[in-house]
Amino acid sequence: MKMEDFDEVELWWEQHGRAHTPEEIEGFKLWFEFLKLSDQQRWSEGVSDYFGVLPDSFESWWPDHAYLFRTIKLPVVEEIESVEQFKAVLEARPSPGDTGMLVLAVSLYQTKKELRAAFEEMLSKYHPGNAGRPEFDTFGDYFSFDARPDTGMLQKILAVYRVYAENQKKPEKVRMKLWQIEEEVSKTTPLIVKAGESAEYIWKTKDVDASIIESRRRSQHTTVRKYLNYAEEILENVVIGKFPVYTVGKSKASTPQAAADK
Repeated sequence: MKMEDFDEVELWWEQHGRAHTPEEIEGFKLWFEFLKLSDQQRWSEGVSDYFGVLPDSFESWWPDHAYLFRTIKLPVVEEIESVEQFKAVLEARPSPGDTGMLVLAVSLYQTKKELRAAFEEMLSKYHPGNAGRPEFDTFGDYFSFDARPDTGMLQKILAVYRVYAENQKKPEKVRMKLWQIEEEVSKTTPLIVKAGESAEYIWKTKDVDASIIESRRRSQHTTVRKYLNYAEEILENVVIGKFPVYTVGKSKASTPQAAADK
């Protein structure tokens, strides 16, 4: 790309792009962290081309790669004042699978009541259900990012997987069980609600019988196994440019590895 073309593109983004929110930045950071944990040999061509060699920190990587996640600033209601604006919006007319934008002529001779009624009718026709931002924002042809990632959940998944991955490097006879991993992770990232009337007896009582201890450990095992299932699915998808995808619907509690983890 020629320098003048690059400058023109940057000017366009300066006019039409929007700044990322702190929540979005946290989502991108989590993407970066999961990608670091993934098998780089399995990265798709697009992911390899765009993400390149990952440094140790997101902060050192982000400045040169923030452009990958630039998002257009969409107006809510915009006054059209030129033929060029009219043509640009007309090209974004709603189509199957794309909410798009409408060009409307509003007659200000009508009363506000009539205009509101007409607008509501238009909304019911073109803006059904919870239409709005798509579930995934797509960047080029290479990767897609959840528009509303649950960063709290992702932080738990990441914390569990990191401890688990480090644990797997140890000799098998000294590895922590899954219930012990829950206790280790929960020192900084609580995974199970252990307060309240219903939880006090199970988690706070010191003198408990074997059945209560078994109940505790079963709950801890199930919780960690769930987060590991999610992590495995996220890592399967992040290498091909999709994040975060974790829709595991079946338990892996019956697998040989799960049984060994108890």
